[in-house]
Amino acid sequence: MTEQTTINKQQLREVPSSCLEYNLRKASRIAAQHYEEVMKPCGLRNTQFSLIVATSLMGKPLISDLAKVLAMDRTTVSRNLKPLQREGLLSITPGKDKRSRHITLTEAGKQRLVQAIPLWKQAHQSLQQKVGLENAQQLLATLDIFGKQLSTLLENNG
Repeated sequence: MTEQTTINKQQLREVPSSCLEYNLRKASRIAAQHYEEVMKPCGLRNTQFSLIVATSLMGKPLISDLAKVLAMDRTTVSRNLKPLQREGLLSITPGKDKRSRHITLTEAGKQRLVQAIPLWKQAHQSLQQKVGLENAQQLLATLDIFGKQLSTLLENNG
């Protein structure tokens, strides 16, 4: 006969009100849904937009450098780049060694980015309006500090 596992409901109730990760993901999903909806006309998903923006800003980054800047796993970045490459929005070329690859935004990618920016701006401004400019700026500052402190913590413990 097996024993029945007891779950402490009081501990579970603490998660939604006190867990940083739980609440960050929840807020992120809500914001992501908003951006996705507004940016539908350009045909880019949020992650794709972030990859294209970062690639454009970095010039011709290595996939590993792009992954580091976006705090993403290298294999996740590679997987998310494939549809963009198939669409001709970016090209991936070999680096100095067999394992490294450079990403370059193509002319079609630049055009798509130019198309996406006003939609991103619209999504950004409407979200800012909903939460208030001061709250949005405060959140950005807090997230910046939070991200820097966490990445330092992970680097020191990793």
